[in-house]
Amino acid sequence: MACHQVPMNPADEEKTAFSTPRGGLYQYVTMPFGLCNAGATFQRINETVMRGLHWHVLVLYLDDIIEFSETFDEHLVNLQKVFQRLSDAGLKLKAAKCSFLNTRRFIKDFSKIAKCLFDLLQLKALWQWTSDCEQTFRLLKEKLSSSPVRAYPEIDDEEFILDPMRVILELEEFCLKFRKDKKE
Repeated sequence: MACHQVPMNPADEEKTAFSTPRGGLYQYVTMPFGLCNAGATFQRINETVMRGLHWHVLVLYLDDIIEFSETFDEHLVNLQKVFQRLSDAGLKLKAAKCSFLNTRRFIKDFSKIAKCLFDLLQLKALWQWTSDCEQTFRLLKEKLSSSPVRAYPEIDDEEFILDPMRVILELEEFCLKFRKDKKE
């Protein structure tokens, strides 16, 4: 899906005007991707279209719809619901950008485990495959091909708290450490 499926308010079309080297002035009649707040507008449309399914059978992020299920049959039922909602709203998917039946693996402390492999990718690093690299590669290969599979939290009647500030602070701490390590 993309922003280009959202019609522009005719009064705002002139705000999207651009010219080309060959001459001529053009205006978008649908929302262009780079327009201020286009992503937020499209996410809001997605949330409205998928109301009642969000966090139960899917997660939305801008123009991404991530459906989750425990069984293949449940997956097909959920996809039917998603496709029906999109159809009812007049939204279309681009088949080449869709993927189905994917699983994701989560590896705790992945960046710490894979550090020696990341070091090989540094701009001026000497490429040398050491026994540590081999051991790390084998460990990651094992972790990627075995359980547990990454899953969303089960939220029933219990309180679930996601503290975005803590996430931001931890990310900031990681970035500062990365910058400090890179300077040394």
